[in-house]
Amino acid sequence: MTKTIWNKIAACHTGRVPAGEKQDTKKLIVEIATELIQQNGYQGFSYQDIATRLGIKKASIHYHFPKKEDLGMAVLSAYYQYILDWLSKYDLEKMTALEKMEVYFRFFSEPKMSCELGCPMNGFFSEAGSLPEVLREKLAWFEKWHLELVTQKVKEGVEKGEFKKRGAPEEQALFIIAATMGALNMAAESKNPAYYDTVVRQIIGSLVC
Repeated sequence: MTKTIWNKIAACHTGRVPAGEKQDTKKLIVEIATELIQQNGYQGFSYQDIATRLGIKKASIHYHFPKKEDLGMAVLSAYYQYILDWLSKYDLEKMTALEKMEVYFRFFSEPKMSCELGCPMNGFFSEAGSLPEVLREKLAWFEKWHLELVTQKVKEGVEKGEFKKRGAPEEQALFIIAATMGALNMAAESKNPAYYDTVVRQIIGSLVC
């Protein structure tokens, strides 16, 4: 998440709000829930955990998110928007297919998602079978969107002669996503970014002509 929000969270933990910044309780709740999901999974935290971290009553959390699945949906929506905002920093239209894939890998090397905490989506997917239906549907949509995004980049690279054709573009994309998520989990569990970097180099090596 953004440095500003993480600074707000740190300030809230210590009872201090950075000068010139107004505390946004609802956003802080989503940010802390995201962190707890990254660490313990969706089922591994309670509203009391968030209330303790923020120094507020659970009723304040229920005011913004009456049910836990409401908060889960907010976390997923915030993460999706974060991805879009992060990608908007790049002029993708002027990039080669390889450069676009490197941007994709760079996103997952962000400190708050790799060595420190891992991808928040994994905290949902690992418990998909026990999640409320509304969250399962949102996860299915996100998974489809993710696959289509990477498939498009692979297809573009193959058509432009930058990438090798190894089966259908969707199959290549599925391999890339699986390898990337696996490497991300290893890096998070071991607190060692070298695992992720090594796998990414291998993926790129298997792609480029």
